[in-house]
Amino acid sequence: MAKAAMNMSSQILQNRLKKEKIKVLAIAPGWFSSEMGGSDAPLTPEEAALRVAATLFLDWAIDDPIYIDTDTTPMSW
Repeated sequence: MAKAAMNMSSQILQNRLKKEKIKVLAIAPGWFSSEMGGSDAPLTPEEAALRVAATLFLDWAIDDPIYIDTDTTPMSW
């Protein structure tokens, strides 16, 4: 899915699920080693996955940003 389509679908889904107090997050996993990320990336795929999983367990308010980095820094669309 293209980044723009993912961003828009996350926003639409968040708007639809807000009444049910369900939070939608699009989490950037960071630069990790892969065919796309290359071998110079500072994270392994396993480290990136652990960072994403840990982010899911934070206490999120419904009005928090939707697109974030794994250190919870809001990211621009």
